[in-house]
Amino acid sequence: QPFSKESKDFTTSQILDKHVSIKVLARDQYGRIVAKVTYGMWPFQKNLSKQLLQRGLAAIYRSSGAEVAFEGKQDVYERTEAAAKRKKLGMWSLGKKLVLPRDYKAK
Repeated sequence: QPFSKESKDFTTSQILDKHVSIKVLARDQYGRIVAKVTYGMWPFQKNLSKQLLQRGLAAIYRSSGAEVAFEGKQDVYERTEAAAKRKKLGMWSLGKKLVLPRDYKAK
């Protein structure tokens, strides 16, 4: 997937040797854990998902059951992703060449 290396590198740079909290929210239909990852010390904690979305290094998972991951704040994640898309950051810089994971899996 495009920008997977950049996403991994960003994640590593942000959480390696840092205080990380993982809040398990659910299990998906495949038994995988869905969790909220925050890092840093209070009151300066950052949400890893939002940080990735802001940089265009992730896309929102919109399939059935995904709403649990938003903890009632789906609009915040949607706006964050939309801003990165509008600015053509990360994966969004590929324009029409971008194949999102959900589209790739549908093939």
